[in-house]
This record gives sequence, C-alpha cells and structure tokens, in this order.
Amino acid sequence: DKEPLLTIPIYNPSSKDQHPFIKVVDQIISAKQKDQDADTSALERQIGRLVYELYGLTEEDIGVIEFSETKNRNKKLYKQNT
Repeated sequence: DKEPLLTIPIYNPSSKDQHPFIKVVDQIISAKQKDQDADTSALERQIGRLVYELYGLTEEDIGVIEFSETKNRNKKLYKQNT
C-alpha cells in the first residue's frame, strides 16, 4: 500500500539548491576516480548536512537522526563480529 508514502515530504530542489550537492558529489567522484579506496566520509557527511539544511531540520532533529544511524551501524558491526 503506497498511501502512507504519499504523506512523506519530498523536496524538489531548484537548480540553485542543487548546486552545493553537485559540487560535493563531483568532489567524491573525483576522489574515487583517483583512488577507489579514498576516504570520502567527510564529504558524505557534508551531503547529509546539506539535506538537513534543505529540510530545515533543527539540531535536535539532526541529533535524533545521527544517533539512530550510529545505533544501526553498531548493530550491523556487532552482527558481523559474532
């Protein structure tokens, strides 16, 4: 049933709003082309911050999201190591 999904706000960014994302993604692509194992985690976090900004999330909202991501990541690591 797709009905519940229709209530999720999906932002359709303007070209101006897309520009910072494109810039960071281009940096990630460039780094990975030079070195497939390049650490792009800081750039990926930057994209996350841009998304938070786009949706007008508060620091409290961001804290909840990032806590949840960390918790899920730790669960996956635990399962892999047991």
